[in-house]
Amino acid sequence: MDMFMSNMGGESVFKERTYQAIVEFVPTTFDPDSQTEISKIESNNEIKMGSISNAKYIKPIDRRALNQASAHMIFEFNDAEAANKAIRMGLFICGKRTPVRKSLKEPLRCLKCQRVGTGHLAATCKDTKDTCPRCGGEHRAVSCTVAKDNLRCSNCKEDGHGAADRNCPYFRKRATQHLEKDPLNKFLYFPTFSAFTWET
Repeated sequence: MDMFMSNMGGESVFKERTYQAIVEFVPTTFDPDSQTEISKIESNNEIKMGSISNAKYIKPIDRRALNQASAHMIFEFNDAEAANKAIRMGLFICGKRTPVRKSLKEPLRCLKCQRVGTGHLAATCKDTKDTCPRCGGEHRAVSCTVAKDNLRCSNCKEDGHGAADRNCPYFRKRATQHLEKDPLNKFLYFPTFSAFTWET
């Protein structure tokens, strides 16, 4: 690898492949910044030591409900076998068995125009005005005065939810199209030489 990188030039960076999984209902007492706790998960679940390269809560801690006891997380593995074992068996974390599923990439939403799956982000959006993700008006979300029960989606044009709602029929349609572009998304696991990983 060192020889390969030296031939690529001084500015080249090699990034290891990671395998992302959603770990559900993790006790909020778990500290993802503690390497000791990460190592304990690897040891208790008999997966390769050092295979969990990163762990983070999906929702920011400051947005949790009062006395929330569990939350979903994203675990990144640097080893497909370890990720697949976690998906197949679940993970024992802080005294609790937590279900694990393969993380599937979703279409991106531009935070300026709010369109989904267009292939651009706010920095390269060609719209001259912002579209509110709450009501669809021509202003930013921070300036929106619309009540929570008066939301309107700028994508599907329906009332009752905003453009950021993952249950929006337009988002779900785009998400399905996005998943169908990558044939590996149909597998429950990250395909390896093990037969069970080819299950759909």
